[in-house]
Amino acid sequence: MLVLYIALAGALGALARWGLVLLLGRVAGLEFPWGTLAVNLIGCLLIGMLMEAVERTHLIDHEIRVVLAVGFIGTFTTFSTFAYESLQIARSGEWLRMGMNLTLNVVLGFFLVWLGSQAIRQALPRRPAAGAHFEQSTIEK
Repeated sequence: MLVLYIALAGALGALARWGLVLLLGRVAGLEFPWGTLAVNLIGCLLIGMLMEAVERTHLIDHEIRVVLAVGFIGTFTTFSTFAYESLQIARSGEWLRMGMNLTLNVVLGFFLVWLGSQAIRQALPRRPAAGAHFEQSTIEK
């Protein structure tokens, strides 16, 4: 059943990504991959918030974490598209634009993972895990 939930969440993540990329393409234009940037940054913020909430509260069980992190967020973010678009920009000889794309995605992405984590640290008190043993924090564990 977990596989079905991951697949459904993945479908929702893919549709959310597609819709946001189309919307930003219409609003901001196609000169720069703003939609992919937005999806990557939002995904970074969401994964930071989710994983910190899991670590701090232990209220989100393994299956829900996997469904959200791998299913929805994993298909919502588009780093493979980001890499391909960066290659296409480089092939067109627009090195400054490619550098901007790489820098914004990586630096702002990291910052938003940190910001999401900090927001949850402020909002939720740490709760000891059942059994109080160390649990490795990975997305797919």
